[in-house]
Amino acid sequence: SEDGVDASGLVEQFQPDAVIIDQAMPRKSGLEAISDIREKCASTPVKLMLLTIQDDPKTLIEALHRSVDGYVTKSESPDGIIKNIRSMLVSRADRPVVAFGEVAGTQSLPDFSGRKPLSDRELEVAKGLVAGKSAAELASEMEIGTGTIYRYRDIIKSKLAYDDWKGAFEIAEFLRLYLDSLDS
Repeated sequence: SEDGVDASGLVEQFQPDAVIIDQAMPRKSGLEAISDIREKCASTPVKLMLLTIQDDPKTLIEALHRSVDGYVTKSESPDGIIKNIRSMLVSRADRPVVAFGEVAGTQSLPDFSGRKPLSDRELEVAKGLVAGKSAAELASEMEIGTGTIYRYRDIIKSKLAYDDWKGAFEIAEFLRLYLDSLDS
């Protein structure tokens, strides 16, 4: 497709198994095109991967909210992109493939069964982290200290038994997926 506006029509017409959509397309972004494809082609089982130069958490979270099956940055090597496409084609619908350049490789997102439940206060902290709020913002809103927010975060990590914390983004994304699993 030359732009995001034509993408859903082409998916309807050709019914491909997978589509790689560039986030930076003219007239309509890749994310907008993904929403159109999901809406207009609901009966077409197509895997959608967003290809983007952006490796910021907001873009990934937005992509996951729009039900992408894969997300890969343009800094990923050509072999890495191919590997991620193959992984996406065989992945379960509820486990999108996410890759950030050379360092990330492919990761399937975790299974949440058997995780310890979070308290209401821990869920409140988790939701704040997912919304992108800083520890200071959360502390102010919840009328507690910043150190307490960090302690809650550590308790949440422990309860969810997830040791692969590389930074704030991974925490927020993992928690978003956990919170989504509670709604299922």
